[in-house]
Amino acid sequence: MDQSGDIAVGYSASSSSNFPAVRYTGRVPSDPAGTMESENSIIEGTGSQTNGSSRWGDYSGMSVDPADDCTFWYTNEYLTTNGSFNWKTRIGSFKFTSCGRTGSSLSATTLISSLNPSALGQAVTFTATVTSSATGTPTGTVTFQDAATTLGTGTLSGGTATFTTSGLGTGAHSITAIYGGDANFTGSTSVVLTQTIGKAASSTAVASSNNPSIIGTVVTLTASVTSPVTGTLTGTVTFQDGTSALGTGTLSGGTATFTTSGLTGGTHSITAVYSGDATFAGGTSPALMQTVNKAASSTSVPASSNNPSRRSPPR
Repeated sequence: MDQSGDIAVGYSASSSSNFPAVRYTGRVPSDPAGTMESENSIIEGTGSQTNGSSRWGDYSGMSVDPADDCTFWYTNEYLTTNGSFNWKTRIGSFKFTSCGRTGSSLSATTLISSLNPSALGQAVTFTATVTSSATGTPTGTVTFQDAATTLGTGTLSGGTATFTTSGLGTGAHSITAIYGGDANFTGSTSVVLTQTIGKAASSTAVASSNNPSIIGTVVTLTASVTSPVTGTLTGTVTFQDGTSALGTGTLSGGTATFTTSGLTGGTHSITAVYSGDATFAGGTSPALMQTVNKAASSTSVPASSNNPSRRSPPR
């Protein structure tokens, strides 16, 4: 209990469908008797104890900071992976924002993504919703973070705040929404949302330098790889005739080439297959129908040894 009579309760929460989590709740003197306010999370576990032990929560405790008689410090156990003795502890602090005055109520913040997973360069909108079991609507601002890096802020309107970005790099991002509180409601932090950003889309096209061509003549195939996302495309392109690989070329400035004079007569279905790289996804071009014709032929009449000639007289 803090100086204002606000009470906080910390505990380990788990079920058959939820890993052990470190959570807390509380109440202020003005709350109805026999009630607690919204539950809040310090950290959600991602593993369970598997050794069959019936012991849990040995390292759990809460105290009020004597420096201000408002800040609650709480610690408990959780696991990141399934195991026997691989538990960890997490220490968290929180307080009723207006400690020293009556009427300060706990809040809870949840976070969702408009597009998860998403591709590099796509716009993603994060929406934070701040609620409380107490009467009234929380106001103020929400800070959106990627781990310890601040992405931006949003202003609460009707209990929600949003932030849109297209600047997240490829990979997994740990996004949280941190509500700063106001005169009536305490601040709170959402559970971590893992936003996965995949590679940027690419588009591949293939062209021929000589189509139709003649058997034995040189044909240069050129693949062009583009993307709506700014960046340098790298990697290789495999040129195929149907399902048979003709050869490869390395991308430079968005293009790769392959030259051959070995195509047989007839029609060939040529495609360019881009391998992709760390940033851009691979892809295959539409088929180019390369026609290879037979070489032109000519016929000559042998020269005569007696031309003009004369008819022999009858005998």
